[in-house]
Amino acid sequence: MFVVKNLKIQKKTVIISIVVVVVVIVGIIGGAALNRFYRWHRAPPEGFVPDEKTAIRIAEAIWLPIYGESIYDKQPFVACYDRRTGSWKVTGTLPENVLGSVPEAHIRRIDGKVVLVRH
Repeated sequence: MFVVKNLKIQKKTVIISIVVVVVVIVGIIGGAALNRFYRWHRAPPEGFVPDEKTAIRIAEAIWLPIYGESIYDKQPFVACYDRRTGSWKVTGTLPENVLGSVPEAHIRRIDGKVVLVRH
């Protein structure tokens, strides 16, 4: 009778060991997959819009289909980085002594999301 109880204990130990090994293997594979995912989807340290030249190009690409070629009458385009919001504010300029409005776009530095577009 002692031998039968001992076998039951051994079966339980083997089953528990197999479950632990499977969990560890799944964890390793899952961790590797997450590591690859985060490596692919992580923004560069300076963000996807690192400078004003890039911000202006993105703003032009947004304004052109909305407002047409007339946006080029509002050149030069100026981009200023706002640390508080973490975004570039890109605007056009008007000639001296001219009344009117200019295109404006706010673009997040870290991911390039367009937060605001107006004229």
